[in-house]
Amino acid sequence: MKSVVLFVGALLFAAGAGVEPPRIGCMIDNAGRTRTVYGVAGTFLLGGKEADCAMPIRSEDRHWTTRRENGRWWLVQVDRESGGETDRVPLDERTEFAVAFGEGAAVTSIGNSVEYRGRQWEIPAAVQGLHRMSDDWIQIATSGPSYAVRPALDDHPFLLPGDSE
Repeated sequence: MKSVVLFVGALLFAAGAGVEPPRIGCMIDNAGRTRTVYGVAGTFLLGGKEADCAMPIRSEDRHWTTRRENGRWWLVQVDRESGGETDRVPLDERTEFAVAFGEGAAVTSIGNSVEYRGRQWEIPAAVQGLHRMSDDWIQIATSGPSYAVRPALDDHPFLLPGDSE
């Protein structure tokens, strides 16, 4: 608790001094509004109700995205210049939600389980969506609270602050 108080105090001091807290990315709250998320892993603050959440995107000639076609999720590599597909990989047919993450990989969910490259996290409620927050973070939306995870680094998802206010 003491570390949270110190962190919040440091953020308030930084705000008064014109220094911005670290920006994690953007999330979609329970009301469907876009919110900016600030902080560090495990300690987050939400920005205003309707944030401009344009995040810088790493520039590459090709990028990966996910598409749902005929009830099945696919991981698709797209050429940025032409917009054409250069590769396509089917995801597990039981996948309910998917978001591209990393080179040729996706974060996927089935029920209350989220998986990335063999790493698996159990969420207390059924997953209702996966959203890319930034290059490093994924939001896991449920019927209750939302969670944030850095799939390449974290052993567990972090609870995001109450997002329905």
